[in-house]
Amino acid sequence: VPRRLPSPPVSPPGEIGNQSLTVISSKCPPLPPDKRFHFFICHHQGSGGDQAHLLTMLLENKGYRVWHDNSQQLSHRNLQGMKQGVNESECLLIFLSGRKENDGQPDPAGEYEGPFTRWFCHEEMATARAAEVRIVGVMEIASTPYPDPGQFDPDSKYFDPKATPEQPRWQLVDVRYIRHLKRNIALSELREHAEGPLAGMKLLAKGNRLSIMPVAEEHWEFILSLE
Repeated sequence: VPRRLPSPPVSPPGEIGNQSLTVISSKCPPLPPDKRFHFFICHHQGSGGDQAHLLTMLLENKGYRVWHDNSQQLSHRNLQGMKQGVNESECLLIFLSGRKENDGQPDPAGEYEGPFTRWFCHEEMATARAAEVRIVGVMEIASTPYPDPGQFDPDSKYFDPKATPEQPRWQLVDVRYIRHLKRNIALSELREHAEGPLAGMKLLAKGNRLSIMPVAEEHWEFILSLE
């Protein structure tokens, strides 16, 4: 039976929850005047609550200031409090959890439950984007596209009655973590190059609302050169 980690101490308003934060490591980057936290942990409580708690403690033990919902008073664990926490954080860290696995590999029959299926997490991500979301890491596509099995299962919430095995309507790909960037790169910094090396990049197009989009090789190489 999995052991649930004990809840961290609750912080009074305006204070940090873990006592290890009384001394900040010299290796931690200083926070700008309008920020109180290095990281905001966006996570799905049901599938990643224990791991997010452990991640919070590991980061705090290194001296980072972390906004984690279980470290906040109950009155701050609402949409307004979470949005304030995002705006006061340098980086939104999305803890990817919830996908069922067999022997460490994605289970083709498993339904995804995680931060991308939770409305609160959606609001946190939208708030981070409005506050100039930062690029913090690199991943790669680890598989060829394959049909989402949920679209054929009448008991799945992803069931699509118009989809057939011969003509699937929804595709999946697996992704693999590569590395963190040497520094965070803000969207505002990319916009400075919208009329130059990043001209034509869909991310910088006026009115863009896409969350997934192609990136030309020359645009990607330029972004990496900004590290």
